[in-house]
Amino acid sequence: MKKKFLQYLFLTCSVMVLLSACRKDRIKTTETLQSGKTFVWVTEAPVKNQFFDVFTDIKTVNMFVIRRDAASNADLQKAGTVTLTALPQSYLDGLGSGYTSLIGTNIYTLPTAADIASGGAFTGSEGITQTATGFTINFAPGEFAKNVFFFVDGSKVDLSKQYAAAYAITNFGGFTKKVGTDTILSTVAIKNKYDGNYDVTGSYTDAANAAYTGIYPYNVDLQTISATANDVYNKTFATYGFVFNTGSGNSEYGSWAPQFAFDPATNKVISVVNHYGQGSGAHSRSAKLDPSGENAYDPGTKTIKVKYIMVSDGTDRCHFDETYTYKGSR
Repeated sequence: MKKKFLQYLFLTCSVMVLLSACRKDRIKTTETLQSGKTFVWVTEAPVKNQFFDVFTDIKTVNMFVIRRDAASNADLQKAGTVTLTALPQSYLDGLGSGYTSLIGTNIYTLPTAADIASGGAFTGSEGITQTATGFTINFAPGEFAKNVFFFVDGSKVDLSKQYAAAYAITNFGGFTKKVGTDTILSTVAIKNKYDGNYDVTGSYTDAANAAYTGIYPYNVDLQTISATANDVYNKTFATYGFVFNTGSGNSEYGSWAPQFAFDPATNKVISVVNHYGQGSGAHSRSAKLDPSGENAYDPGTKTIKVKYIMVSDGTDRCHFDETYTYKGSR
């Protein structure tokens, strides 16, 4: 009886895995599950940023995944070849987002046949071939996802750079392009020295509402976005934003959160801008540094003392005077 139960359980699980490769309601159409188009896309498109602690050995990095969303089991059982074309350095330069360099083959290698044969994390990496212009991705019958791994050599990584691999799907193997997900910018960088988890103490005032009070202490992650800049993610309240007490409950300023930029040579905080973009939201909110503050990182104590201002509707509305005390890596 137990043997039969396990056989039925295995059969049920097998069917579930097969069905997960075929389209469900991911794309809204009037077609049935056994008709229509099969789509191919990059699951992490358009951008996947990865930051690592300093390492000098070889690290296995999952750069992105190519997936086909089969309209039917018949389509899933078809073999297909997808072509990825590498985008040039000029593509990165045009983004203007701090991506400093295309990652070169002097910094990474690809999994070997032995790596792929070992299975585990490399399951689904077979059939991936690097070419002079990018990659060819061969889907065997029944395959629906291909993981592209790089073995990154940490001893060759320039800590000041955010490396990027940029590709566009240029041949969909007879399947259909999924709009907006055919290009991937996958980046690899080392966390800057300010990155980590911090407790925040201090004070804040709102010139428009004197009764509002800060909820201190709170906990944040300083998240590397470049060699010299960090977003402030409020872990206590799970938001990019500042949460305060109105006297009757908690609230948050919409479309606003600080982003710090540092001078690595002096460890000074040299600017504060809005994570959402300067002038964001209905109240055109920005952030700026208050020059009266110490505005510096102390590497000995791993603390940051900073004063900054929230600008709302063109006026300096909120003033912050805070100390960030390092608790550990995030």
